[in-house]
Amino acid sequence: MNQINVARFFNIKATPAAILTAIVFFSITAWLCLLTLQASKENAQRRLQENVFQHHATIQNELEHEVSRLESFVSFYNISPNFDRYAFHSFAKIENQPWLVAKLFSKRVNFHDFSGFENAVKIDTSVDVRGYPKFKIQDKVAREDALVALYMEPRQTLQSIHGLNLEKWFTNGSKRMKEIGQPLSFIADKNHPILNEKDIVISIPVYEIGLPVRSVT
Repeated sequence: MNQINVARFFNIKATPAAILTAIVFFSITAWLCLLTLQASKENAQRRLQENVFQHHATIQNELEHEVSRLESFVSFYNISPNFDRYAFHSFAKIENQPWLVAKLFSKRVNFHDFSGFENAVKIDTSVDVRGYPKFKIQDKVAREDALVALYMEPRQTLQSIHGLNLEKWFTNGSKRMKEIGQPLSFIADKNHPILNEKDIVISIPVYEIGLPVRSVT
């Protein structure tokens, strides 16, 4: 009878110790798990930040590259004795440039000259021997000049905007570009015929020889 009581005593004494050991073990395990989760979270955040920085750097490099190409285009335009549609298409191809939606060359046309300008474009056979017999300036505004989409790349997919008055779509960008006379980037307006809302537009003013920079012409 005494032996049974002793065994029960030791069992009773051993139970709290076992529970305490289990609690300590699970506490340490939970702590290690939390440390592991925290380390994994920090690593994921660091990788995300690195990816964001890398993506930002790539975009910045591409933008700087396109600005350089625009500046080269201005030089090309200035030294070309007869800059025309063919010259633009030779320079402004977008193959191997998947981040670009389109390249456009637009020309400011005085509202007094609309008819003569349209007739000249209709018989332009520098790229297409058929010319553009149906060409007209789209979205004209009475007694206001137009910034006309004249040359474009890729031309096969952009024929619907040929002759579009871009002042309707780039009002703020066009104004700022004329004011600063330098390359400019801005966000496209919503419902744009080519771009999606929030797409980036990069542009540069091209002045005819002899005209002052920052002029409105």
